[in-house]
Amino acid sequence: MRVESFALFDMLAQIATLFTQLFITTRIIKKLGVCWILTIPPLVTVAGFAILAICPDYGIMAIFQALHRATRCTISLSSRETLYSAVPTDQKYKAKLAVDVFLYRAGDAAGMGINGALTAAGLTLRRLAAAAIPFAGMWGALSIPLEKVQSQKMKGEDTQVHESNDLKAPV
Repeated sequence: MRVESFALFDMLAQIATLFTQLFITTRIIKKLGVCWILTIPPLVTVAGFAILAICPDYGIMAIFQALHRATRCTISLSSRETLYSAVPTDQKYKAKLAVDVFLYRAGDAAGMGINGALTAAGLTLRRLAAAAIPFAGMWGALSIPLEKVQSQKMKGEDTQVHESNDLKAPV
């Protein structure tokens, strides 16, 4: 029964991911821009943990996890890749390696360790969910300066391209 439950859970996440990627992601990026797109996954996380803190139910947790995975795989990944567009290629690959391998894997491992320690300390799912809300809020708050830096770098590249074209223009 538990395996069926997890299978259903993964199926919901994959369907939501496919639907979002096909019909929503590009439209949202064009309409809202990268800054607001970067804040969607943290907002989903804050909302999910807030609901879990109020009503820690397995069904709600499954829906939240499916939505969280869908936004992470579609919206978060797409917006994160957009940030790399303002970085030189060699730096982009180094940064992607650091984020994908080190930060995500270390974060997963730390999350499991912290979860185990907090559970051993007697914290309930309700309290764990409430404790996660400020961290998700900080994640969202960091999204805004990231987008501003990316925008400045993109404008700087446009200026450099125009300056180099101006230098090559005949006198």
